[in-house]
Amino acid sequence: MRTLSEDTIRLFLQQIAGAMRVLHSKGIIHRDLKPQNILLSFTGGKKSNPNNIRIKIADFGFARYLQNNMMAATLCGSPMYMAPEVIMSQHYDAKADLWSIGTIIYQ
Repeated sequence: MRTLSEDTIRLFLQQIAGAMRVLHSKGIIHRDLKPQNILLSFTGGKKSNPNNIRIKIADFGFARYLQNNMMAATLCGSPMYMAPEVIMSQHYDAKADLWSIGTIIYQ
């Protein structure tokens, strides 16, 4: 299996983080971010050029709206990508999605 270059990873991370920033600004947490829910869409041009790829986030089945200063407590998502507070059944917020992004990038 081939790995992605650091430049490609950075480009994808910027897109994922941008999408999550929009969701979180609207009070939405995804709660199931994992590689299978990160889709690639080609915008034209050479498919080998990462600049022609747009990231799309899929599967909002576990997503939840949190009002200001609210926390979630439901254990849901994919264990390999869950934040520690989710696994330990503690209250969590949008920061749990950031942990999931970190595990995806690390992988």
